[in-house]
Amino acid sequence: MPLFSYKALDSKSKVVEDTVQASSKKDAATILSANNLKVLKLTNLESGFSGVIGGGVSVSEKANFCIFMAIMLRAGLPLPEALEIIRRESSNKKMQKILADISFQTRKGRNLSSVMAQYKNDFDPVFITMVTAGEHSGTLEKSFEFLAKQLLASHEFSQKVKGSLMYPAVIIVAMIGEALLMLLFVLPKQDV
Repeated sequence: MPLFSYKALDSKSKVVEDTVQASSKKDAATILSANNLKVLKLTNLESGFSGVIGGGVSVSEKANFCIFMAIMLRAGLPLPEALEIIRRESSNKKMQKILADISFQTRKGRNLSSVMAQYKNDFDPVFITMVTAGEHSGTLEKSFEFLAKQLLASHEFSQKVKGSLMYPAVIIVAMIGEALLMLLFVLPKQDV
């Protein structure tokens, strides 16, 4: 079922921002009004994301997510609230969708690791296992700190590899270009 982000007024005229799961925008509005909320803004979080192909979550984005989660959990923020703050600050559309769903599911009582396991293409088994271990041991913020260090080290290593492969690639392209120039312009043309 799609997720909808909403801004509404409660019975005390206080602005409330959250997410709701419903089959349509109309159903979402009905659910909110049944909970004595006057809808100000209702946005479908699924629209625009379903057609994204190849728009994954980068290693650096996951590392930043882990850093912010560790900081917020250490500060004592509840898990769904921390996820919602990171979702609002993220510039990656796919990450925003994932975090909205994770925040919604954790508010409903599901474990963080079990919700993240639904996103196998974005979070590898080691990532999910570390989160599970952190949940069971009560040291989730330490798990996120460790994951952040590992992801940053992995990102740095891959950048170094790409950088070191750049020089040979430039040399090979230059050699091919030079060979083509010699074949086309330097070698004499023979008349048959």
